[in-house]
Amino acid sequence: MTFRVPFFLLAMILASSQSIFAQAPTSLDAMLRDAAYVLNRYDEATTGLDVAIDGWKIPDSLKRSLQDASHAVRRGVEREKPVLNSLLARNKVPTAELFDVYDELQMVASDLDATSSGFENFGDNEPAALELAKLSSKVRVLGANIGTVLRAQIASQEEQLATCSLLLKSSAHK
Repeated sequence: MTFRVPFFLLAMILASSQSIFAQAPTSLDAMLRDAAYVLNRYDEATTGLDVAIDGWKIPDSLKRSLQDASHAVRRGVEREKPVLNSLLARNKVPTAELFDVYDELQMVASDLDATSSGFENFGDNEPAALELAKLSSKVRVLGANIGTVLRAQIASQEEQLATCSLLLKSSAHK
């Protein structure tokens, strides 16, 4: 009997510590709202970027390349925003549309990484570099979370497809 009490207490302590440190899973709707916020924040953070890049001490061809890449990402963000807003509060988000959100977040994070590195290496605006690096980090975490949901959604669809295929095969043999 003396062994059960300490074991029981230990089990209670472990169970309570797990619930203290466990975080409630973030809903897909919350992640999509965060993605909408991030895309808006990206627009704000990169406004005037062309002027800043023009001031960097790098070859003109590299300046144009960086500006072109940034413009391409901004166009993608502008295309994705209305689609993303249409996904908010939906019970089910199509996998292809969720993938597009994920993909756009990856593009934004890459652009933010490159731009923050540019500010740090070629410009003299350390606060801007830090702001972009922080935003990039948040975008990467959000992208990883959406990627996890996307992977689960694809796995579920593959399982449904396999089940359907088995049902079709078994009904064909009857």
